[in-house]
Amino acid sequence: MKIGDNTDWWRLSGKPTYDDLGNHTGFIGIGSNVTTEKKAEMRISMLAHSDVLTGLMNRAKFTEKLNHAISRLERYGTPFTVLYLDLDRFKLVNDTRGHPVGDKLLASVAHRIRSVVRDSDSVARLGGDEFAIIIHESADAVFAAKLASRLIAETSEPYMIDGETFRIGMSVGIAIAPIN
Repeated sequence: MKIGDNTDWWRLSGKPTYDDLGNHTGFIGIGSNVTTEKKAEMRISMLAHSDVLTGLMNRAKFTEKLNHAISRLERYGTPFTVLYLDLDRFKLVNDTRGHPVGDKLLASVAHRIRSVVRDSDSVARLGGDEFAIIIHESADAVFAAKLASRLIAETSEPYMIDGETFRIGMSVGIAIAPIN
């Protein structure tokens, strides 16, 4: 049930009522507000499929999306492209400035990656400084190479974190299915 900007979830159970002649007179039932439980369930699902640090999908969800893309390739011949992204010089930031700064840098990188790709593409943080992208329904090597170049250029721009400037790079691997 939605009232204004708030959504409440209810579990309802009921049955129709009838008079002595068998005419429908209404309903009788019980309802329970299960909003708290539903929000907890949604949060658990989000945590199970998202990287908490970056907000991108996590490795498990990416694997699910990749398996789906493979199934579509096998069943319908629908191509797809995977880009594997590995940050260069990120470990140095983590080692010299600490994990809190490294975490902020990863979140900024994720934001830049997301700004370059299409909404229809699947973007994930696989862990550490590794990311991956599925370009659905595309086997266009030129498009993939241009996207890789844009990702490298965008993520190579300086980052300002806690008043300090950081520069990192990115290496990109490309696999096109069914070609590779």
